[in-house]
Amino acid sequence: MYGTAATGNDWYTLNHVPDSTWLAWYNGRASYIPTMTVQAVNQAWVTESYWPNHRLFQYSGGHTETWGGASINVDSNAAAGLVAVAATESSAPAVQQMELLTENEGWLLSGGRLFRTANSGETWQNITPPQAGALAQAAFVDAQRGWAAEVSGRGQVLVWRTRNGGANWDSGELPLPAGQPVSEVWLDFWDAETGVVSVKFAGGANFSRGLLFKTGDGGASWTLANLPAAGPVRFVTPEFGWLAGGPLHGDLYVTRNGGFTWQAQPVVAPGSGLAVAQLPVFADENNGALAVTRHRPGGSWVEIYATTDSGQTWQLQENVSLSQSLAPGTAAAVGIVTPRQWLVADANTLPNLPPHPTRLSLASAAVGWLLAQNNGHSQLFFTDNGGQTWAEITLPQ
Repeated sequence: MYGTAATGNDWYTLNHVPDSTWLAWYNGRASYIPTMTVQAVNQAWVTESYWPNHRLFQYSGGHTETWGGASINVDSNAAAGLVAVAATESSAPAVQQMELLTENEGWLLSGGRLFRTANSGETWQNITPPQAGALAQAAFVDAQRGWAAEVSGRGQVLVWRTRNGGANWDSGELPLPAGQPVSEVWLDFWDAETGVVSVKFAGGANFSRGLLFKTGDGGASWTLANLPAAGPVRFVTPEFGWLAGGPLHGDLYVTRNGGFTWQAQPVVAPGSGLAVAQLPVFADENNGALAVTRHRPGGSWVEIYATTDSGQTWQLQENVSLSQSLAPGTAAAVGIVTPRQWLVADANTLPNLPPHPTRLSLASAAVGWLLAQNNGHSQLFFTDNGGQTWAEITLPQ
């Protein structure tokens, strides 16, 4: 695998995570450094725990070769051998998505299968559509009404929908352009009938091409809109929505006409550092909150912004230094309940936090789920006191 503009973390966010990788990097010294590790670069290019003890494949500069009177400069490419140790494997597949809808009801997508709970994860029910293949994404507006997307081996997208909590499903195929296979898909619905699907087309790491499809009948039919870049979307109303994505996950766009045109939304913030903007959360058309994770050599931090004018302007509300540096392109685990209530999952603010937090879903300021992932192993935790303590939830097998 080769990605010119990809961070090492990008390989770990694929739907099917590689068991191991050879990650390439030019150290700028035209020489092989045997002690170089993934954390020895000036910035944490890839989290060490993703592939333990893994060294970088190093481009060691070029050398000139002459053949038949013609001289060319070619890469020397001294290789650092694979030194990863076997990680402890979990009997349960990795969790792809999870969401706590209410203080008791929630769902998760794991190993391409969809599960729901009505008792905060004490028990799980498999609600995967019986005829579906591996599911890539899901979205629910409540415990009864939900959608799931399946990407076929040919890159086509099948969207499943249920109106009775997964007891029954029907499906329809997105009207994709011929010859453009899809690599990723995201769903967003704001009521039982109205929603969107954004897709990313397969391509090089320097490109982020996608399309947006809209439905007003629950997914029975779809119309085509536009995307300036591929990525997840979230709509506040059928006309007013946001996109977070791009090749390095750092672009934020807003639409006010249902996705037909988009405007770039620069995230103005003090200081420097690579920014990864998460999708904003709005209480109504005017009031919203936005979490931005920033990276620079020496550390990562989270900035929380608020708006009262539909995102025309944003005001910095809080700056949270993280206890550990994250890989560039990685967003911290942040849960936003309202524009004035949020939680950053980090040991600096939550001393009893489980290690390796990756995602946070809050049903209220007190009640939430935390997903922790390390070496392909997923753990799910529950809090009912705003993250002061956490109890592990047994994942479905």
